[in-house]
Amino acid sequence: MKNRINKENDDIQIDGIKFKNGYLATQHCQDCCEIVYAGWEALADTTFNYDIDIKDIQVEQMDFGFRINDYFIPCYNSQNGYYDSSLQLIAYNNNDDIIKTYGFINVKDTGEQIEND
Repeated sequence: MKNRINKENDDIQIDGIKFKNGYLATQHCQDCCEIVYAGWEALADTTFNYDIDIKDIQVEQMDFGFRINDYFIPCYNSQNGYYDSSLQLIAYNNNDDIIKTYGFINVKDTGEQIEND
């Protein structure tokens, strides 16, 4: 998918999209038996504008996800019910400095259970 970012930093999974001067990402400290994530693929095949200033994006938290510049990004949680399902949304500049924190996003339970291998 265009402008996708996915990296790990100190056991924290960072996943998001890149803009011309930064990126917007979700982060969650993943454990062995869970997957908590944003469905960034919702932006594929859309007219979403990535060529804007990171400071000009508009984010609205919603049930089971968030809206960014009028495009809805669903957020999901798959696990056995034991682990934390918090997913934080953060805007960074190109130097990986945090420029804005949007807080924790409500995620939708997929009903799938992740088993420990």
